[in-house]
Amino acid sequence: MIRVLKSPRLLVGCDVSMSYLRTIKKHFIYDDVVCCDAAHLPFRENAFEVTLASQVIEHLPCEKGLKMLSDLTSSRRVPS
Repeated sequence: MIRVLKSPRLLVGCDVSMSYLRTIKKHFIYDDVVCCDAAHLPFRENAFEVTLASQVIEHLPCEKGLKMLSDLTSSRRVPS
């Protein structure tokens, strides 16, 4: 949906399941995929303009969910 509405330069998908990522990669939904835990995102600060986590946080314990939210906001570039 982001690709249709926003036309991003780079769209990166993340999931903890390598088999899911292999399937997604075959359909060219993302430009790249990264296997990682949502509470430990491997991206530097300001790496992305927009971050989206869909159907993720409800699967995490409270502490990991809070960590994920913190990482998502720090990996997003805030416009000046």
